[in-house]
Amino acid sequence: MQPRLFLLLGVALVAVSTTAKKLPDYIQKCHRSDPKFDACMISSIESLRTRLGRGIPQLQVPGYEPLVIPALHIDRNNEALEVSATLENLKVAGGSKFIINDLKTNFDGLGLKAKITLPELQVVTDYDVNGRLLVVPLTGKGVLEGTFKQVTADLQVTGKFTERKNKKYLVIDNFKSDVKVGDSKLKFLTPSGQAQKQTSITSASTQFINGNKDQVLELIKPIIEDTVNELFTGIANRVLQSVPYDDLVPE
Repeated sequence: MQPRLFLLLGVALVAVSTTAKKLPDYIQKCHRSDPKFDACMISSIESLRTRLGRGIPQLQVPGYEPLVIPALHIDRNNEALEVSATLENLKVAGGSKFIINDLKTNFDGLGLKAKITLPELQVVTDYDVNGRLLVVPLTGKGVLEGTFKQVTADLQVTGKFTERKNKKYLVIDNFKSDVKVGDSKLKFLTPSGQAQKQTSITSASTQFINGNKDQVLELIKPIIEDTVNELFTGIANRVLQSVPYDDLVPE
């Protein structure tokens, strides 16, 4: 879920910071007339890496190391995957290690394309799930721990202008991500003091999931991408709407 947040929130933070009376010395301003604008943006985002992880309270930007999502509900019903699940207290760590492999902006089309890599993400969440994966039942409650390595994402973002008080603001109106995971391992833990058989996904189901990683990841990929897109479009737009476009990327 992390990839889009790192890039869009980084761009948005540069924008918000430029409205301050005195620019913090760690902010690198990027001008859209600069022929090396894309390289400037990568440098700006990199310079904000640790601050993004901790959060920036004065800009009302929450930290994402770890990223905490209080609750997430998932419903899918198709031939290969039928599941209704609630994830609570979802925590994702490792996002601050992101690598920007490539970034290209298009001012005329208000577009952005980027490729990023996350070397390793650690996920932990309380889960309550009922359903099946192919022919394997997925039913139970407990704690899920997951490790995902070499996560890559191709991102395509487009925006549009809105106007308030004769000033233009940028809004993200379309975000597409193509996420791939190099390796993963999931562990389903039983709540303390409760019987494994009654409460947690069985060890046989866990073995099937970990033994068929590529197939399982391909099935749940749309869930990951849809969740990331919806969650972080909202976060980015809250920040982007706080500063006019011409302050975000001055001429």
